[in-house]
Amino acid sequence: MFHVSNELDIITVVAIAIPLVLLLAAAVFDIVRRRRDLSFVRKVAWMVFIAFTAYVGVAIYYIARPPRVPDGKRYGSTEVRSSAVVDQLERLRSDHRAGALDADTYLVRKREILGLDAGTT
Repeated sequence: MFHVSNELDIITVVAIAIPLVLLLAAAVFDIVRRRRDLSFVRKVAWMVFIAFTAYVGVAIYYIARPPRVPDGKRYGSTEVRSSAVVDQLERLRSDHRAGALDADTYLVRKREILGLDAGTT
């Protein structure tokens, strides 16, 4: 039969080890699947670093990692393109409100700016 101190030691080890192993697995998953900004060589370098430094390496990885970019967005190009589209749409709306464009022309040009097919709704 187990002694009380042995049972507490096992519970303590399990309570600490499981979250740390999950954190290590999450870091490896993040490197392999989500980090599209890293080359293959850099991914391997991070994984080797984490393997040799264990949980300290995981902490350093999460501190050094840049913020995650939402899917569908690219570094640098998103703001410029979206700002240009917003500017075009605002100018189009002002022209329409001023009476320079009729409703049909307004809708056709709006679809062109947004990159939509003229037949889609």
